[in-house]
Amino acid sequence: MTLIQHILDLFFPEVCLLCKKSSVVVCSSCMTSLTPYPNNNKSLPKFISPVFSYKDSNVKKLIWAFKYSNKKQLAPLLAQSMQDTLQATFSDLYEIKGVRSVLVLPIPLHTTRYREREYNQSELLVREVFQSTENNTLVADYSLLVRRKKTPPNAKSQSRRERALNTIGSFEVSDYSKVSGRHIILVDDVVTTGTTLSEARKVLLSAGARTVNAVTLAH
Repeated sequence: MTLIQHILDLFFPEVCLLCKKSSVVVCSSCMTSLTPYPNNNKSLPKFISPVFSYKDSNVKKLIWAFKYSNKKQLAPLLAQSMQDTLQATFSDLYEIKGVRSVLVLPIPLHTTRYREREYNQSELLVREVFQSTENNTLVADYSLLVRRKKTPPNAKSQSRRERALNTIGSFEVSDYSKVSGRHIILVDDVVTTGTTLSEARKVLLSAGARTVNAVTLAH
């Protein structure tokens, strides 16, 4: 901890972003109150599994703080909330296809946007997942999927068709040999229409991946 950060903590102690009471970034009570994504929702492609409902204003508040307000200390909590869904996705692959190893890839940012934000929230989530798990059946790679095209944020895209057109040609694979024959789980923060994840999935399947699923924080 830097001296400046220590002084700031003394005069402005951290409180829960949601209830403003507990002296932690998000208290356990607020985390357990977040609305889970309904299992019967069929608005997304089947390969995508969100954890929370983005209609919950508290879910939206946390993700915006994490994504746009440099609240990187949220990463461990949010990653922990994804663990069960990631494990369930792997378990389905194991039970149905006998898969024993899965490659986990964060959705990358374009280099321009990475320089603006100075971190990739999806990469932070994956790194935290692998810090807190001892499961060697999941393997992460942070440079295999590359974003070569800068696309406008989903919030600025007015229709599903526009979003789909914006994402065409967005991704490429840096090493086909690491993708060929692999089962892959993509990780992202928010899925809106699924066009970004679908484009990434298409590129990975074209590169030889056996299956591609996705886990996101919210939809």
